Amino acid sequence: MRYIVALFMILAAVGAQAGWEYKMDVNTAGLSDILIGGKPLAFMPGVQTGVRVEEVTWVGSRLVRSPNPERFDVKVTTKRKDDALLVTADITDKKGGDSAADVQYQIPLDIAGWVWHSGPLTSLSARAGGSQDLIPISVLTNPKTGAGLAVAITPETPCIFQSGYDKNIGLFVYAKVGFSDATNPKSHARISFAVYPVDGAWGFRSALKRYYDLFPKAYEGHSKVNGLWIFKGKATTAPNPTQFSFHSLGELGECRHAGKKAIDIMTPQEIKQEKAWGIEIYPYVIPGQREVGFLDNLKGEATAKLKTMDEKDDALDLTKVTYTNAEAFDLLEHMTEKNITISQNIMPVPDYIQTVKNSYLTGPDGVVITRPRICQWSDKTVTFPVNPNPFIPGGEKGLNAGMSILNDCREWLKSGNWDGIYVDSLYRWGAYVSYRKDHFPYAKYGLTYGDDGRPCLDNSLEHLTFLDELRKIVGPNGKVTANGVRQRCFFHAQKLDVAGSEYGPGASVEDIAARRALVYHKPYMAMGHGMAGEERDRKYIARNFLFGNYGDSDMVYFSRPDYQKVKDLYDTYLPIQRQMFPLGWEPVTYAKPLTDGVLAERFGSGKVMYFSLYCDEGNASKADLELDASALKMKSITAIDPLSGKTLSVSSKDEKLIIMGIPLSKDGIGVVKIEQ
Repeated sequence: MRYIVALFMILAAVGAQAGWEYKMDVNTAGLSDILIGGKPLAFMPGVQTGVRVEEVTWVGSRLVRSPNPERFDVKVTTKRKDDALLVTADITDKKGGDSAADVQYQIPLDIAGWVWHSGPLTSLSARAGGSQDLIPISVLTNPKTGAGLAVAITPETPCIFQSGYDKNIGLFVYAKVGFSDATNPKSHARISFAVYPVDGAWGFRSALKRYYDLFPKAYEGHSKVNGLWIFKGKATTAPNPTQFSFHSLGELGECRHAGKKAIDIMTPQEIKQEKAWGIEIYPYVIPGQREVGFLDNLKGEATAKLKTMDEKDDALDLTKVTYTNAEAFDLLEHMTEKNITISQNIMPVPDYIQTVKNSYLTGPDGVVITRPRICQWSDKTVTFPVNPNPFIPGGEKGLNAGMSILNDCREWLKSGNWDGIYVDSLYRWGAYVSYRKDHFPYAKYGLTYGDDGRPCLDNSLEHLTFLDELRKIVGPNGKVTANGVRQRCFFHAQKLDVAGSEYGPGASVEDIAARRALVYHKPYMAMGHGMAGEERDRKYIARNFLFGNYGDSDMVYFSRPDYQKVKDLYDTYLPIQRQMFPLGWEPVTYAKPLTDGVLAERFGSGKVMYFSLYCDEGNASKADLELDASALKMKSITAIDPLSGKTLSVSSKDEKLIIMGIPLSKDGIGVVKIEQ
């Protein structure tokens, strides 16, 4: 492999900033002789550091990765930003045609005594190794020395990624990249990395905070959402209308039930009333699928098994049922207006058919991808996952899925009734890959590769292109919101003003922490369809409160007896959350609960802060919280229990402040307000 580096970057071969020092190989941006706090880090001998490109090929029955210096030309450039080293790798497949590679940045630290962090709440011995695909940041810390290092992929180059630690190569993050001479530019990819030290005491949380600070534009949001999510309903019919602040209007089933399109469901008076309550209203779009519904039968339905989706959202899949190209196109070409659900009935049938033809996805065998299922909004249905990129063929006439929706949004927003647009199912329809080569030239964020090692489009990245264009349409005063912000959607969260997903009462504390980490200070909405009974519902609400997420259910839930069993939680803690959340969640709390089983999160950085607490294990009725007064820049504080208004006792010792006896509810919820 041949590496080229700009001449001026040779001057950056040695770095010393913010407590870490290193030498850098100008050809690979690989680091050596790293000192953190004046102490050297041990490396595994004979393992390459820095940028590494490995070709991915299918051999026998598995994927094989190996360097191929004859095929890939790599140009590496670097620059500094504060204490971080930013590395950009431009990779070209010199041979052309189709290929795939992992584009990796690695630091082969010796594993002895180090800990790998897989998320804000989880860490493992580095000796075992591990990886994750939710957040493109990998973090190692050494508890004995306090040293810590992170490698990450930056917002400039969204991609499909893995991050982790491996006993053979060390700390790494890599992009899964496909190459084709059908892309523009041909056979080329660019991936940008960041390498920076972290506070070993705070591990992944320190790495998150540093990432947010390095790339602040990615975490700017413009929504004022500070309340619950309206889904399939209206605030005017709810018993608690003033507790809502975010309305996604016109979901597929809601449109069918109402017999109206999204923008026609609410009356002018209802819109006016919700606005008076401070509710932001967003019409619903779903750019990643098109459907042929209300069919008399589905292929193989007599023997097929039905599978409920994890989200439990009124759709049942027919498993192991596949339509051939001939069957799929015959179904499509013979459809009539009666086969289109109300929310997708936005164009004449011939145009609808052509839109699906321009936008459908294909598998590695060239077969059109279909998803037969039974849906609450369209009965027996064959769903076509589609590419929402508005620039694929047909876009100039509004005859692809992405552009047809963008044209609708442009018209809707002229009314002035809406705060922006709500995009559904980034994860579900983004989870597909497509081998449709006539779409390759329009891939703004490049290609990935499939399980067979062949280059293909990742539909989540194509959704990212759709969001970019939607952002232009809503303009500087409008907002873009979306559902399904989870795996594959790290970079999507950076484009949004409000994010959410349909996780319910089964979500763990770790799951909810990860969702908060995706968005930093932006609102995150949780939807638990149907909920799961009083005990689990209360735990769901409590866990969401800990991280400032807004957890609720479909609007019908609030008219059922189950809501009455949790109403006290919303009435008690939502007003506090509305004061706490706007101060901003901070991943590094500089606080340690002194009571077993209790977790704590911080909101705010100034003279007023809140700490939310939650006892996930055990049955403690009160908790003590130790604060690092120096790190939080505190001298003297008043600690207040927001529920009772009482002042809590505070003691000090060795630059630590200890708040004593913070009350915990029977559900394990606690909160304390700090005033300096």
